[in-house]
Amino acid sequence: MERYKVADLGNITTLPTHRNKGYGYMVTVKLCQALIDESIQVGLNVKSDNQAAISCYEKIGFKTIVPHSEFLFQNKDKNWETNKKN
Repeated sequence: MERYKVADLGNITTLPTHRNKGYGYMVTVKLCQALIDESIQVGLNVKSDNQAAISCYEKIGFKTIVPHSEFLFQNKDKNWETNKKN
């Protein structure tokens, strides 16, 4: 069976005390290069107000393809069984 050769990067974070030192950039570049070397297409999602991440990704070579909105839903009861219908 043929597999899709796609990777979606997410939740790349740096501790506040280690930001602006290029660590996130270096790790992301190495990861992307390893994936590309395996002929894997790389994509990612980033919040539109995260300018630091956007700048980093653009420096690496990522481009915005389609801006989109994100919606988060949460079960307020924190107990999924309470919403189960019999």
